[in-house]
Amino acid sequence: MTEISSLQELQKFKLRNNVFVAFLVDDDRSWELDYYRQLLQLVDDIPCYYIANEQLKMKLGYHERTGVIVFKNYDEGRVDFPFET
Repeated sequence: MTEISSLQELQKFKLRNNVFVAFLVDDDRSWELDYYRQLLQLVDDIPCYYIANEQLKMKLGYHERTGVIVFKNYDEGRVDFPFET
């Protein structure tokens, strides 16, 4: 799974995909990322990435420690799903 580490990268992925999922985690060694990777074995038709960069999370206005954001190029453009343990 590829990491999105900047707003520029995020914009690039938005241009390439009508819909994609970003998993927000503490770091690339977190148990949550392992959990999301297991979930991805069930999904193969939606691009999925992860964001571990705290500054990027703040720029996105995401205030939870972990979670999922579905980005889409229609409707409201994004849906947030916080995931707190």
